Amino acid sequence: MPDFYWAPQPGPQTFALTRQEKELLYGGCRGGGKSEVGIIWIVAPAIASNSASVWLHPYYRGLVLRRHQEELREWIDRADRYYSKMGAKKVGRPVEFHFPSGAKIYTGHLRDQNAFTKYVGHEYQRMLLEELTLIPNEADYIRLIGSCRSKYPDLPPQIFATTNPGNAGHAWVRARWLFDGKKKRPP
Repeated sequence: MPDFYWAPQPGPQTFALTRQEKELLYGGCRGGGKSEVGIIWIVAPAIASNSASVWLHPYYRGLVLRRHQEELREWIDRADRYYSKMGAKKVGRPVEFHFPSGAKIYTGHLRDQNAFTKYVGHEYQRMLLEELTLIPNEADYIRLIGSCRSKYPDLPPQIFATTNPGNAGHAWVRARWLFDGKKKRPP
């Protein structure tokens, strides 16, 4: 990848990329770099190799979701600018990114109650949920993240959610991640 370079902004982007917790929430106003860091966060296992240039995770599967597939159009365009430089091919509808390592990143939607069932029973080692507060209730979120799992010890499952204030799910997202000054409510 000689023509690819990206560096996180000091502060929240750098902090987010170092976290090891299963669930990560990156919130804030528009223009804060949430989607950009999500694009890099979800691709990291797909391009990981060792000193002998052997792919570490050819079986890696990532999933990027938003409420409506059309809302991912800009995200996909931005991701493709990076991923194509990493040798990935953009294929299908909904879009999938296929990497030379064998890894794949899928995109999808959550537009209706039945959409969640598309992901049940699958194994995704990482999930990126764009605009989490667009999911109206915590029960749907919990059903969804049940598919974020891994049978590979060197590839722990993680969820990375971005959010802006407001939208239908604002109350449950705030309650799930908000610190009360002493401790965080356990998920």
